[in-house]
Amino acid sequence: MTSAQGYVQLGGQVVVTNGVSSTTKTLRSYPGCTVSVFNAGTATLSTIYSDNIGTPLANPFTADATTGKWQFWAQNSRYDIQFSGAGITSPFTLFDVALFDGTALNASNLTSGTVPAARLPNPTASTLGGVQSHAAVTHQFLTGVSTSGVPTAAQPTASDVSGLAASATVDTTNAANVTAGTLNAARLPNPTTSTLGGVQAVNQISGKWVDSISTAGVPHLSSPSASDISGLAASATTNALNAANINAGTLPAGRLPAFSGDLLSAAGSAAPSVVKIGGRTISLNTPSTNDILIWSGSAYVPGTPSVAPSGAAGGDLSGTFPNPTVNKLKGISISGTPAADKCLILTSPTTGVWTELPDAPDAGGIHLNYDTTTHTFSAGTSGNPGNSPGAVAVADLPSASLFFGATRVVNDAATPVAQDIVVGGGGSPALVWSDGTHWTVIGITGT
Repeated sequence: MTSAQGYVQLGGQVVVTNGVSSTTKTLRSYPGCTVSVFNAGTATLSTIYSDNIGTPLANPFTADATTGKWQFWAQNSRYDIQFSGAGITSPFTLFDVALFDGTALNASNLTSGTVPAARLPNPTASTLGGVQSHAAVTHQFLTGVSTSGVPTAAQPTASDVSGLAASATVDTTNAANVTAGTLNAARLPNPTTSTLGGVQAVNQISGKWVDSISTAGVPHLSSPSASDISGLAASATTNALNAANINAGTLPAGRLPAFSGDLLSAAGSAAPSVVKIGGRTISLNTPSTNDILIWSGSAYVPGTPSVAPSGAAGGDLSGTFPNPTVNKLKGISISGTPAADKCLILTSPTTGVWTELPDAPDAGGIHLNYDTTTHTFSAGTSGNPGNSPGAVAVADLPSASLFFGATRVVNDAATPVAQDIVVGGGGSPALVWSDGTHWTVIGITGT
């Protein structure tokens, strides 16, 4: 008999320290877990022992509660060893573990030399035999050995990797065709690419495959890369945990997480609600037309802002808001100070001035005059021609007259004074005005 032993360990595990899960994967030990030993490829529990002298061992048994070490003895054969419990989420198995007690070999009839390849038996599914060597082929790994000892290879598929079938390794420790004793491994020839030879056993290592057998009969293990595996989707070699690497399709709403913060929604909802802006709460009050959100000091509330204008005034206004001064009207500059009995006179197309109106009561011949050169008003009195009292009829005006269109100019023996006026009498009242040189009759058609 021989023993199998080891520690219950599983890679790719997350470790929790002080309640915090690690971000990197580790090799985890499972002390005190349950160890079950089966005949390889079956669900039949094997007969096992606690030592090499045949002391029975219960099957299943428990690994060491402190170190996680396990060990048992059994007859030469193949076994599946399963581990469960003690924190193992899903039981895992070491498949096709071959046990062989090399001290039991007896090749007393072979004293020297190498057994010719022709003397090696062909292997079968249950007996050992010679196997040819196999040159490595890109992306291919051994899938089996024929009963002629010829290895076959193929590119593994993804299902092959997860299954790691028992045929991934070949047990060549049985020389059943030797007529006496048991063939010692040292008597087997080395294999070549065309002749059979002895091949060493290889323990299964997670994630590794046999990619070649050397001419010394030593299998070589390596881990397949993604390019070695057929049938993988494009996402198998792309980090789909990074959303930037998802470049096609639309994520179903059911895959959306629950939103929080400024957006609020349940998981799987494509219609989140905006409940905050910059972390500040939005009031649930119903807004009216033209309302905007106004910060109240504790929340954004819909309402109408009340904001007075500020800053420098422009256009027809000067000064600053909220108390500007009107200095222009439609772009016309205004000077002077408005007051009672003043009127605004435009002195040019672009300027105006507040101008005082003189007192001109309707008595004693007082009249109001305006000078377009100085843009001022004045009050004065009028006299008849020759300073005669009373109203003068038009017919009584001097006869020496000149016609200038609708204006009649008369000469008066008396020298008129600027702004003097006379009032026409008779049946056709007329206003006669003096410019200091002439009397002008105003308001009589044809004069």
